[in-house]
Amino acid sequence: MSQDLRSYLDLIKQSRPEDFLVVSREVDPAFEITAITVKLEQEAKCRPILLFEKVKGTKFPVLTNLHARRSRLAAAINAKPEEMQRVYLRAMEKPVAPKLVSKAPVKEVILTGDKIDLHKLPQILHHQED
Repeated sequence: MSQDLRSYLDLIKQSRPEDFLVVSREVDPAFEITAITVKLEQEAKCRPILLFEKVKGTKFPVLTNLHARRSRLAAAINAKPEEMQRVYLRAMEKPVAPKLVSKAPVKEVILTGDKIDLHKLPQILHHQED
């Protein structure tokens, strides 16, 4: 089972490369990201994980469609799609306590106090009134 987002993405890239698409050109977070996602689903009949590397107005990439397919969601918990509910319910009955660590990818960037600015995060718009 994948232990974190990075290992999950590595698993998908290795086992299902067609399920992972990188968009390297700059995209606008106002409607373009969701338009690309919807167009792929409607016209190409596919729902890949999409990594938008260059998002206008932010230094952060955007990852979408992570669990748009039941088979990927099942892979995240190391289950077959038809066993996913049973595996999930069993895991909820026996939760694993969090493990505190001093070093981890989640601690690569830490902002506190006045350095926190949520406006630096990508603001994805899907609908006109978002």
